[in-house]
This record gives sequence, C-alpha cells and structure tokens, in this order.
Amino acid sequence: MDHSKRKWALLSVLLLVTIYAFAGTEAQETAEAKSYGISDFFKLLGSLGLFLFGMKYMSEGIQKAAGSKLRQILRSVTSNRFFGIITGVFITTIIQSSSATTVMVVSFTNAGLFSLTESVSVIMGANVGTTVTGWIIALFGLKYSVAQIALPLLGLSFPLLFLGNDRVKNWAEFAIGFALLFFGLDELKHSVPDIEGNKEALAFISNWSDMGFLSILVFIGLGTILTIIIQSSSATMALTIIFLSEGWIGFPMAAAMVLGENIGTTITAQLASLMANLNAKRAAMAHTLFNVSGVIWMLILFWPFLHMVEWMVSGSFNFFCSTFNLTSLHDIPCGTDLGQVDLFNADKETLEKLGPIALALFHTTFNLINVVLLVWFVPLIVRIVSSLLKGQTGTGSDVLKYLDSGLMNTPELAVVEAQKEVLEFAKLTRKMYKANLIILYRDGSKKLKKAYKKVAEYEDECDEKEREMARYLAVLSSKNLSKATATKVRRIWSIINDLERIGDLNEKVMFNLSREGQTEFPSETLRNIKTMTDKLDNAFSMLLNVLDKEQETSYSVEEMQTLEKEVNELRDNLRNGFFIEIENGSISFQTGLLAVEIISNLEKIADHIYSINVEMVNGK
Repeated sequence: MDHSKRKWALLSVLLLVTIYAFAGTEAQETAEAKSYGISDFFKLLGSLGLFLFGMKYMSEGIQKAAGSKLRQILRSVTSNRFFGIITGVFITTIIQSSSATTVMVVSFTNAGLFSLTESVSVIMGANVGTTVTGWIIALFGLKYSVAQIALPLLGLSFPLLFLGNDRVKNWAEFAIGFALLFFGLDELKHSVPDIEGNKEALAFISNWSDMGFLSILVFIGLGTILTIIIQSSSATMALTIIFLSEGWIGFPMAAAMVLGENIGTTITAQLASLMANLNAKRAAMAHTLFNVSGVIWMLILFWPFLHMVEWMVSGSFNFFCSTFNLTSLHDIPCGTDLGQVDLFNADKETLEKLGPIALALFHTTFNLINVVLLVWFVPLIVRIVSSLLKGQTGTGSDVLKYLDSGLMNTPELAVVEAQKEVLEFAKLTRKMYKANLIILYRDGSKKLKKAYKKVAEYEDECDEKEREMARYLAVLSSKNLSKATATKVRRIWSIINDLERIGDLNEKVMFNLSREGQTEFPSETLRNIKTMTDKLDNAFSMLLNVLDKEQETSYSVEEMQTLEKEVNELRDNLRNGFFIEIENGSISFQTGLLAVEIISNLEKIADHIYSINVEMVNGK
C-alpha cells in the first residue's frame, strides 16, 4: 500500500473511531443489561483489530523514526551476554514488540551479524522488555477512560501526517498508533461479556478452572493458541488482563495463560527462520527452548510463586503510596492493610483493582528470574540447539547472503541489509571481471579452464541475484516506508540493474575471448588492452568503496567524472590504434576487431560503474 492510500485508510479508521466514540456511549451503557449476542462478538473482534492496528502503526512509526539507530544498537552487541540482554530489553521496550526484536535477531544471525551466543542473549532481553506492555495496560489502560485522551491525541497528530517533514510524520504515526492501541484496549474492556449476566454462556470456562493441575495446562495451551493466532503476545496479554479484571477467570488461570503466551510468541521467530540459514534456525530454536524451560520450572513452583506475587502486590502498594505521597492507588485508600487480600479467591471488585497489577508483576518477575537463572547456561543452550539442528551452516538462499523474509517485519532495517547485499553483488561482478583477466592474459592452462567455468557460474549467479533482489524489493516497496527509505529502495533497484548489466558485459568479454579459432593477442596489443583494464581496476575499487556503508567514501564526484573521461578517451585512442594496426598488417583483421570489441565492452562496464558511483555519492 503506497503512502497516500495508507493515509486514506487511516483516515477511515479514525472517522469510524470518532463516530463510535461520540455516538455509541449511551448504547454502550445500556448494552450491559442485554444478553451477549453475535453483534457483541464482532464488536470484540473489531476492538481487538483496532488494538493490533494501533500496535502495528505505533511500531512502524518508531522504526521509521529511529530505524538506523536501532540497527546500530543491535550491531553494538558483543560477546558479552549481559550487554546483549540489556540490548534486547531496550529495543523491545522501544518498539513494543518482542516478536519484532526476535525476528530482527534471527535475520541478523542469518546475515552473520550475530553469533548464536549473542542472539540468545538478545532474545532473553526481549522476553523482559515485552513485560513493559503489561505494566502500561495495568497502570493506565483499565483504570482511566483512555478514549477521552485518545481522541484529542488523534486530532492533534493526524494533520501532522500531511507535513513535509518526515521526522515529524514518523512521530505522528507513533502517537496515532499509541492512541488507537489504547482506544482499542478501552473497547476490548467493554466488549467482553458480563459474567454475571451470561453465566450459562461462560459455564465452560468455570468448568475448565476446576480441574486442578490439568486446568493450569489447559490455560497454558489457551494462551499459547491465542498468541499463535493473534501473532502478538502483547495483545494476548491485554485480553488476559481484561478477562481477569472482568471476572472471567481467576488469578491462577490468568497466570497460566501468561505462561502460554511466552510459548506462543516464539512461533513468530520460528516462521522467520524457515527460509534462513542453520544458525538462524538455531537462534529461533533457542528462543523456544528458553521460554519452554522457563514454563517447566515455573510449573514446579507455580503455587508458591503466586503466593510470593500476592505478597509483593501488598508490599508494592504501600511502597508506591509512600514514595509518591499518594492518598489512594487504583481507588484503594493508601494505608489500607492488604495483608489479608486473597487473590486466589478474590471477588470481581478486588480483581478489577489489583488483578492487572498482580498479573503484570507475575509476568515481569517470572521473566526476570528466568533470565537470571538461564543466562549462565547460554553455552549449554547453544550446544543443545546445535545438536538438535545438525548440518552445515550456510545461507537460506543460494545467492542472497543478508536478506530473508523475516526482515520484512522491520522494513527500515531491511533496507540497510539490502544495501549490504548490493555490496556483495558488486564483489561478485568484480570476481567475474578478475576471472576474465585470467583468460585475457592466458595465466596458465589450469587456471584458464577454471576461469572459463567460473565466469559462466558467476553470470548465472548474477542473474539469479538480480531476480531475487528485485522480487524482495518489490515486496519491500509495498510496505509503509518513510520517504527517505522509499528513495533508497528505488536507488537500490536502479543499482542492481546496473550490476546485472555489468555481469552480462563480463560474459560478452568471455565469449569474445573464447571464439573458435581465436589466436593469442600479440604482446603489444595486450599492453594496450592492459591500460584499459588498469583503469577498470581503479573503477571497481572506487565502486566497492562507495557501496561499503561501514566506511566513509574517499572519492568525490569530480574524481569519478575524471576517471570516466579518461576511460572514454582511452577507448577512442585504443580503438583508433587497433584500426591502424589492422591497416598496417601488424595484427590480423579478426584479432583487431576482437580487441576493439573487448575494449568497447570494458568501457561499457566502466559506464555502469560510474552511474552507480555518482548515484550513491549524490544520495548520501
């Protein structure tokens, strides 16, 4: 979807939200007395959709506003596993999606940016970072009428999307997504059925809650399935908090659902690793192993752990009251003795006030302890997944080293990796050119035979790389990209076309050199051709320098223009010289025309290199 269509789609959503907010208030108040019907169920689905839309919009906005910085932070991870955990916490807190973080980790592992050990530590941190969403919902999402805050925020942010400043537009998208997320959450809260008025419809949930330890396993499975379907542990966490606060389920079953969400969220990384290399698959497997291991030890200590959380809720209540000098917290007067509060058998009113905080505290405490326990076993986890997934490491694609479908979840970062893929493409064309030089200068019979084979293989690889990258860029172009990033995508598309043409011209040079009946060039002719190949060597060195994003470009446009002019003049001089040699009989007509054609193709290669160099330097 292009940017203008996306704006109109967003405008439609905002209009529907506004109309519903102002026209549906009275209907909402009377709806509680009615039985729960099909229209209420669709309202529940719509509220969930609005929540997910807001989360996606918020995540894309922050990625576009700070996409390159996120990549720099991720790449700063070293072999220090503790720094990797901090990085995972920080990134997930920013983009509010552990799935996006783990997909980035899997993709970067596939690209060779992360070792398997580094990827496991970042994934551990992502598990802690994702608990922030639960705290936001618990502290703000259910107590206040966020619709009253969300609508003014939407009204202020939407006009900013039409400004020319990309940075302002990106932050406006973040603000709109934030508002829609909490508006959807508010509607979710009012869309779930009232258990008091629909006891028979919800009797099956009560039955599930009375099966002892089996009930815990059932609700773990429910949390897992919901997260797999919704593809967002944050959305499932929001539903769980609402179910708990509305009295659908008790605190133990809600905690079990959170454990299931921890398992379900690993599916996203598994899907992202399907077409990736072996190390990326191992990183995704390590994520699953880490989360499942945490659930297993938690099941052993489940009831004592919940009692500890219950005790912590009482302590944290008094702590917040005294620290911030509050008179009440969540409608509970400060100074109230919560020591007797029983979250296991609490009534609906108590669960509504304290349930969300207790669940968020359970989620955070569990993930923190899980990290503290298992961080020392990272090498063991690496060995286990390496033994479970055996084979030789390599790229998921035969031709693409850095790009995989998982990066589509973070398009701003995908563009950066696409630029690295372009550099690999350029290196491939240079290897093809070097193989042609072996053929040209007859550098040993064994090397010669190998060089012919290599040029043919490199040409096939060039064609396939161009097709795969073009297909990838076509999908990437349909994503919600900032204007600057969309420009980069178009530039990359143009560059890979030039590189593919360089590959074709290299193949033409090889065919010229392998013509039937072709004799070796005289030494003087070879010396003349070498003046051109020396210039082309310089052009290729310039190309790789310009495409390497890790170092500053040491060439100016003027230097590029000078080299291009020298190549053109050299082509004209050599071509005229070869025609004179043909007329003088110094070389045969066939050899002279062959030399002219080779020089012409080499000059065309230099033209495409110049086109790429200038486009890259002007685009920086």
